[in-house]
Amino acid sequence: MADTYTCMTCRMFFDSAEVQRTHYRAPWHCFNLKRKVAGLPPVSEESFEDKVKALKTEKIALDHQALAAKQRPASKKTHKFQITKGKGNGRNAAGNLAMAADELGISLEDTPVESVDDDSAEEEEPELTEEEMIEQRLKSAKPVPVTECLFDGHESSDLKSNLDYTRSKFSFFIPEIENLVDLEGLMTYLGEKVGVGYTCLYCGKDYQSLPAVRSHMVDKSHCKLKFYEELEEYDEYYNFEENAEDENNNRSLITVNDDGSVDTGITLSDTGAELVLHNGRTLGNRAYKTYYKQRHRPSESRTSVLMVQLVKQYNELGVLREKRADEIIARKKQERRIRHNNGEQVKIQLKANRLQKYMHHKECMT
Repeated sequence: MADTYTCMTCRMFFDSAEVQRTHYRAPWHCFNLKRKVAGLPPVSEESFEDKVKALKTEKIALDHQALAAKQRPASKKTHKFQITKGKGNGRNAAGNLAMAADELGISLEDTPVESVDDDSAEEEEPELTEEEMIEQRLKSAKPVPVTECLFDGHESSDLKSNLDYTRSKFSFFIPEIENLVDLEGLMTYLGEKVGVGYTCLYCGKDYQSLPAVRSHMVDKSHCKLKFYEELEEYDEYYNFEENAEDENNNRSLITVNDDGSVDTGITLSDTGAELVLHNGRTLGNRAYKTYYKQRHRPSESRTSVLMVQLVKQYNELGVLREKRADEIIARKKQERRIRHNNGEQVKIQLKANRLQKYMHHKECMT
C-alpha cells in the first residue's frame, strides 16, 4: 500500500511528498493557513480561484475609472474637484487591492487595462462583509519565520539556533517532543498564530499588533504552550499512537514459537561483532568502545536529527514529563466522555424544569 500524504489545513491528500511540498508553497495553502489562525474554516481551491478572479476584475474596473477620469473634459472647478476626489478614492481602493493581492499571494502588475468611454466610468464604493473585514485585517500581517524568535523578534541562523535562544532566554520548551513528527510545521503554525492572529500562545487572548502580543507574553510569563488542555489544536503535528505501539512492543521482546523455541528478536550483524535489536538499534561490544568514540560525524541539519538533539537536551534539563503516549490518548478519550456526559446532564435538567408549570406559595398558619 502506497504512502498517503495529507494537508490537514486544506483537507487534501497527495500521492508523493514532492506534490505535498509543492502544495505547501501554493498561495491557496498560505491563504487557508491565515484563515485557520483567524478561526475561519478553509476554502476550496475553486473558491480561492473565484476570489482571485474577482480581485483582478476589480483591479480592471479601478483602472478603467482612473483612465476615464483623465479622458473626461470638464470645467476648471469641476475638473479640480474630480481630480481631488479621484486621488483620495484611488489611493484607498488601490491600497485595498494591493493588500488583498498580498493576502491571496498573487500579483496584479500584469493585469491588462483597456481604454474605456466616458459613460462606462462610474465611481462606486464596495460594501465589505464581515468576513471580508476579517480578511482585510489579515492582509497587512506577516507570519513569524521559524528562524525568528516568537517573543522578541531575534533573528537566528537556523531553526535549531532559534530554539536554543528561546529556551535560554524565555524558557520556551516544546511539550511531548519525543512524540513530535513535524517540528518545522509546528513552529510555522505558531508563527502564523503570533504574527498573523496576534494571539497569545498560552491564554489565547487577541491583540491589535505583533508588539502588543509579544509584550503581553513576556510580561505575563506566557512564553509557553497550553498543550494538554488544547491537544486537538496541535494533534496534526504529533503521533501518539505510533509511540504507544512501540511501547507495547517493547514490553514483550521475548516470544515463544509454536515449536517451543524462544525468539528474542535480537540478531547478529553481518560482521558478527554487534547485536541488532528488533527496533533497529545496534549494540556494540565494550571492547570496541575506543573505536566507536573515534567516529566523528558531521553536523546534521535534518529535522529528525534536530528533534533527537532537543529530546536529549530536554532530558538533561528535566523538562520532559514521565507520561506515556497511551496515557495521553486515554486522557483525550476521557475529556470527550466528560463533555458528552455534561451535555446529557444539561438536557435532563432542562426537561426537569418543564415539569412544574406553576409556582405555589405556602402561607404560614399562625
